[in-house]
Amino acid sequence: MIGATEAARALRSGRLADAERAARRSLADEGEDAMAHWVLATVCRRTAQWAPAADHLEAALRLDPRFLPALQDLGALRMRFGDAEGALSVYRAAVDAAPTKIGARQGMLVAMHYCASVGAAELAEAHRAAGALFPDRAPRPARRPRAGGPIRVGFVSADFRRHATLSFLPPMLRALDRGRIEVTLYSVVRQPDAGTALFRGLADRWVDADPLDDDALATRVAADRIDLLIDLNGHTAGNRLGLFARRPAPVQATWLDYVHSTGLAQIDWFLTDGDHVPPEEDGRHVERPLRLAPGTFCFDPPGDAPEPHRRPGPFTFGSFNALEKVGPAALAAWAEILREAPGSRLLVSAAALDRAPARNRVLGTLAAAGADPARVELLGRTDRDGMLERYGAIDLHLDSFPYSGGLTTLEALWMGVPTLTFRGDRIAGRHSASHLRRAGLARFVARDPADYIRQAVAFARDPAPLAALRPALRERVADSSLVDGASQARAFADLATAIA
Repeated sequence: MIGATEAARALRSGRLADAERAARRSLADEGEDAMAHWVLATVCRRTAQWAPAADHLEAALRLDPRFLPALQDLGALRMRFGDAEGALSVYRAAVDAAPTKIGARQGMLVAMHYCASVGAAELAEAHRAAGALFPDRAPRPARRPRAGGPIRVGFVSADFRRHATLSFLPPMLRALDRGRIEVTLYSVVRQPDAGTALFRGLADRWVDADPLDDDALATRVAADRIDLLIDLNGHTAGNRLGLFARRPAPVQATWLDYVHSTGLAQIDWFLTDGDHVPPEEDGRHVERPLRLAPGTFCFDPPGDAPEPHRRPGPFTFGSFNALEKVGPAALAAWAEILREAPGSRLLVSAAALDRAPARNRVLGTLAAAGADPARVELLGRTDRDGMLERYGAIDLHLDSFPYSGGLTTLEALWMGVPTLTFRGDRIAGRHSASHLRRAGLARFVARDPADYIRQAVAFARDPAPLAALRPALRERVADSSLVDGASQARAFADLATAIA
């Protein structure tokens, strides 16, 4: 339709008001149209009108169930609402509509990690299928002759910014022996910030790579004579896996910000550890797992965090993980914990809870499982300082599942609050168990969901051990391998030397 086409053109030019007027005029004058609804949904999304955005996307898909932009955007929106299973159903439809489009498939891959309906074998097969969409584009380049000089390691990321990467990669970069490892950071960050500046200061060579397409960036990597090129995004937003398909470096690996191997045959190694990928699971992965002895993650604690403290109040369980990590089974477990621990409360804090669909899902699911909504407090978005302060209101942090906490679990420990977890069936479900083991807190790793419930209730009935642990927990973490950047840097340099 002419009006919808005009609206889409205005949207591409960034003229939101013109796009909205044209789309509404098209619907009024020319009748229902999927493109017009998608334009209105996009305007709503860019102006944080989440519920109307969902309505317009659903309207577009009623008109054209295979309209790929609407499918991808609705999947992303449902993830934003914390509804991973709902998102996955939409992403599956997107893959059915466009099976060779890697963008549609990557949305599905990311959602799968959050869904208990997807098992580890299905996850592995889905990644193999995605990797097969990246055909070999070049032969492997020859290794560079070295005469005692440092190994040239390149890291590629869209997240050299304020992101979880900022809490995990800098400790190692600061501690690396630059006589052994020379660091080039290829930044594909769209909007640089203060975190970007910090990363830039940690690089021997910094490349603003976002303006370069995959071919141009591959040429640059080859010209820089990189020995080992490392992907830090996997299939998450902004990734440059197309670069790795071109094989610009003789050895390639993936690490850190994705919770699976990529499935690309052109990537040789998957850097991980024995907690996340035990040796008996190596066969699940196309890339060969290579284990960092101290662990996958090294934590850079917030230097300005307040001292651990507990404000007066009843025994309170907390969950501060992103809401999409909280599956229906986790909500059901929390409801049972509240039923079995009278007088206790539950504080759930997540950015998604600023939105009515997410709040309604959490409260509705808890109530249906028998929890009293009056004993549940929901808090939405806050800054990092505000989030750290919220730990003063809780006694025990309940891990989410099937996707466990990562950075959140570490920040909770730093604030004196342990996380109760169990070891999940996937990499994404094992972060907390790994962190707790490394902090000497294996007692907080339950055997299974039933034991998780039993232990939570026991702590509510006798909170004295938690109160005694709180003031000592930060020092315990500080003395562990979780914050030992020097140890991780030595382990990384040894691995790089062995494979490059």
